[in-house]
Amino acid sequence: MLGRYAELKAQLPPETILFYQVGTFFETFEEDAKRISQALSIRLTS
Repeated sequence: MLGRYAELKAQLPPETILFYQVGTFFETFEEDAKRISQALSIRLTS
């Protein structure tokens, strides 16, 4: 899953945040997750 995420992310401009669908949820990973958690003032989980 993270391999596919990395492939998609590499095709996008660096400032783009990628939301990746996992089942019925959308998730962010790595730097995108950090940026989202800071912007929304929510706790980052792993």
